[in-house]
Amino acid sequence: SNVGYDIYRVPAEGGGEAQKITDASGGYSALAFTPDGRTLLFRHAVQDDNVYNLPRLMRMPWPATGAMQPVALGFDREPVRFAITPDSRTAYMLVHEGARQSLYRVPVAGGTPQRVIYPPSGSYVALSIPAKASATTLIGSWGSATSPNEVVRID
Repeated sequence: SNVGYDIYRVPAEGGGEAQKITDASGGYSALAFTPDGRTLLFRHAVQDDNVYNLPRLMRMPWPATGAMQPVALGFDREPVRFAITPDSRTAYMLVHEGARQSLYRVPVAGGTPQRVIYPPSGSYVALSIPAKASATTLIGSWGSATSPNEVVRID
């Protein structure tokens, strides 16, 4: 059976009551704040009677003042990993496509994801963007069945 999870806020100093900030139980993972601190992004999978529910990239204003909303509107693929640009406007996502993981970008405010890279071979399996960089720099890991994983800069 499913075990429901929620997101709670607790004072950094300790003490006080934990405050539940999510309005739907489910599977939450990969929580990350935008560099400007105004938005919390995370993966969320609904838990219901289905055996599997597709995890979605979601956002919530911060401090938590409203319901979570989808970032990748109408997108029917799982965001395996995501990273946020230093200007807090764009999220890049690694997404399964067949035997590969492609790179997509989507506005943090919500929108339709656009594919940036579909690797002709292999997959990107890690993704990071330095939050304090002066320009967006994507760092990842790429590998294939015949090539060991390498740390790469994604241009």
